[in-house]
Order: sequence, then structure tokens, then C-alpha cells
Amino acid sequence: VWRLQRVQDEDAFVFQEMANKGHYRRVGGTRQGIYVCSPSGILLSSINSLNPDDVLEMIKSGLDKWNALPFSERQISSDFKPKVRHRWENSYPSQGMVLNLSKIDLFTDPPVQSERSDRWNI
Repeated sequence: VWRLQRVQDEDAFVFQEMANKGHYRRVGGTRQGIYVCSPSGILLSSINSLNPDDVLEMIKSGLDKWNALPFSERQISSDFKPKVRHRWENSYPSQGMVLNLSKIDLFTDPPVQSERSDRWNI
């Protein structure tokens, strides 16, 4: 996220322009949140919330707007070939270890496999 918020690369500019129209509606500062947008950079909906019901409502709203878009707006431009500087996420050592995290809400302590949330954060 830091890179997308601050780096002066073409793909970051697309994100910054879209995010500046989002829930914070201002240039600069944090753009943390969840965004639903088209490949062409049209902001459909956004939110910065930990409330899963609010996030789900925002995603559904974005999906409704997505379904209303013409097909041409659902495609990335064929001439969009962003020029980016080095991206560290593309620099994993060939024999390096990559850690991934996933989380699910547990309703019991100790956890009971059959009594857990259906909401995952991967």
C-alpha cells in the first residue's frame, strides 16, 4: 500500500487518482481501505471499516455498480502498459521463505472446529 500511495509510477497514479475519490475524498494522506473499482480506474465504492457487515454492504454496492457498467469499462485498456520502477514484491530470493497469513474469527475458547465464523481474512 505504501508504494501505491507514494511512488510516482503509472500504476500508482491510477490507484491514487481513484482513491482520491473514495471515502476520504482528499489528495494525499492515507488511502487505507477497501476499494471496488473497474480496471479502467472508475471508483465504484470504498470504505475503511473493520465492521464486516459494512464492508459486505460496500462490496454489494460496488458489485451493483459493476453490473451496470458497459462492457468496455470492465476491460483494461489494451494500450495500458505501466512503466514501473523496481518492485520489491518481485524480488523474492530463489530459495527464500515466503510467509502467508490467513485469519478466521473463532467464537469459542478453546476453538471448536464446527463453531467458527464463515468470514475469512486471507
